[in-house]
Amino acid sequence: MFVTDEKNTLLIEYLESMGFPSYQVDGYRVINRFSSAEEELDSLYNGVALRNISHHGIIELKGNDALDLVHRIATNSVKDLPKEGVKKNYLHN
Repeated sequence: MFVTDEKNTLLIEYLESMGFPSYQVDGYRVINRFSSAEEELDSLYNGVALRNISHHGIIELKGNDALDLVHRIATNSVKDLPKEGVKKNYLHN
């Protein structure tokens, strides 16, 4: 199975051009690492860390009631989420 997503592909191609290695996960290319494991752990515990999980999917909602809708169906509160903020969540059926 080969899955492609233009936005994800362009991001990964850019990061690869910057020298970051990638590998395949469920048909998507994902970045393997941005620096050494030690440097990444130090950033995680003492600074800021970024994790690209766009291969899992991204949902963009627009409109005046979008945040209220997500708040009601998600497992974590998003009431105070700033514009363009990100929060890991699960949506129920």
